[in-house]
Amino acid sequence: MKLGKIAGIGLYIHWTFSLLIAFIIFANYKNGQSAIQILWSVLFILSVFVTVFLHELGHALAAKNYHINTKDITILPIGGLARLDKIPEKPLEELVVAIAGPLVNITLAIITGLFITIPSDSNELMAKLSNGVNANNFFLNFFIVNFWLALFNLIPAFPMDGGRILRAILSFKLERNIATKIAARIGQFIAVGFILLGFLYNPFLVFIGIFVIIGAQVEADSMQSKHLLKGFKVRDILMKQYPVIDAHAKTKNSD
Repeated sequence: MKLGKIAGIGLYIHWTFSLLIAFIIFANYKNGQSAIQILWSVLFILSVFVTVFLHELGHALAAKNYHINTKDITILPIGGLARLDKIPEKPLEELVVAIAGPLVNITLAIITGLFITIPSDSNELMAKLSNGVNANNFFLNFFIVNFWLALFNLIPAFPMDGGRILRAILSFKLERNIATKIAARIGQFIAVGFILLGFLYNPFLVFIGIFVIIGAQVEADSMQSKHLLKGFKVRDILMKQYPVIDAHAKTKNSD
């Protein structure tokens, strides 16, 4: 569903997002929470996805600074997706575009932190968060989510933001295809850790791990192909000599 446009970038929300909202309402209802508590939980999830949109918008606006347009931003139950016309290939440009998203989360966390009191004692913090999202801890939860979103996205697991930052840094000294291969292998190694942790603690990490493994391999293969074909043009692979057959030539029939 199209929600509108911001800075010329189309904003969409996938229909499956409604399933996430329905699941949250059902899960909170099963846990015996009141209608007010359920409402706060839904509002918090919506605020998180506004944050995800701002994260993706950070990438888009940074890319626009280098004359790279963003077709649209789609909000999914697992996060956001900004479709850029292309990934910047210059190391500095890719570094700026990749780090722009996490910087948005860090900025939101800092701004939120100015208006809340963060418990210094871990037991007090856990006690404040233990009753679910409510009016008293809404912004504390928002601060923590933005902090962890920034930290999580900075993990050097290519093709996540941290992985692209790693590739950009490596590209200052190495050829782009080699930097991509190294970043992809590091990302896949970390992804295996995601999958193992997912089986033990959170199944969602399994999906992230699989996404990272597949995404890193696709990106590495694409970059390697691009490197091998660099400098070639279509005319270089066209057949210039080929056999011809006379249209009036007769063929012999054989039994």
